Amino acid sequence: MRHAFGIFALLLLPTGAAAQDALTGSSIYAASFLCGPSDETKQEGVGRGVYATMVQIYNPSNEPVAIAKRFVRALPFQSAGDTGDTIQDSVPAGASLSVECDEIRSALKLSAVEQYRTGTLLIAADAPLEVDIT
Repeated sequence: MRHAFGIFALLLLPTGAAAQDALTGSSIYAASFLCGPSDETKQEGVGRGVYATMVQIYNPSNEPVAIAKRFVRALPFQSAGDTGDTIQDSVPAGASLSVECDEIRSALKLSAVEQYRTGTLLIAADAPLEVDIT
C-alpha cells in the first residue's frame, strides 16, 4: 500500500477500535482532515489559512468493496467533538472515491459562520483498500 502523509496521519486500527457504535470490518482506516478557513485566534495551534484535505479511497481488488464512513470532529484542548452518522458506500473494483471538504462539512453540521472542521474520517471495509490523504 502507498500512503501520502504530508502533515496528516493514516492509521490502521484493529477491528472495533471506534468507541461509539463501533464500525466493523476486517480493516479500519483513520484519516485526519483539516477543512475550511482558520483564524489563529479561534483554532489553537493551527496557522491562519484555508485548508482543504482530500481523502482518496482506492479499491485494488477485482470486486466492489462495501465501506462505512464516519466523521469525528476534534476540538482544541483535548475536547471531544461531534460524531457524524455512519454513511454506507461502495468502491467499485479497480476504482477510487474522493472524500472532500464539502462532504465533511455536510456530515458535521455547524452554523454557517463556523466553516472550519478538523477531525478524523474513519473508514471500515471487509477488504484491503489504499487510502491517500492530500
